[in-house]
Amino acid sequence: QRFCSRECSNVHISAKYLKHPEQTSRWKGGIWRNPLTKKLARKLVAIQQRCTNPKNKSYNRYGGRGIKNFLTLNEMKDLWVRDNASAMKVASIDRIDNDGDYVFSNCQFIEKAENSRKARATDKRRKHRWTTNH
Repeated sequence: QRFCSRECSNVHISAKYLKHPEQTSRWKGGIWRNPLTKKLARKLVAIQQRCTNPKNKSYNRYGGRGIKNFLTLNEMKDLWVRDNASAMKVASIDRIDNDGDYVFSNCQFIEKAENSRKARATDKRRKHRWTTNH
């Protein structure tokens, strides 16, 4: 696993090894000691996979459209606190501008049910545009 310089604040995560250069002491036997950190790291890995792995089933809707991930684990924690995601039934990461990248200013945690409704509405609009223009 490769990391930038020690001054770099970015979290470098691979699906195989969830690891943060500043938090190696919290990493023990493949398990994060803090359950929230573990949950957010998994969400971050899922985002990274959608954006970079052509074999991922969702790649065409994310990486295939040019959407990139610039979120770090620390930013995910800040979003979690800012949006009071712990009070939600099931928190889901949402991009405010659907065509924008995963950056702190474009992301928020919302209820998964609301995020699913937004996705369906967007899919319907895209399908409608395609059928009317062709």
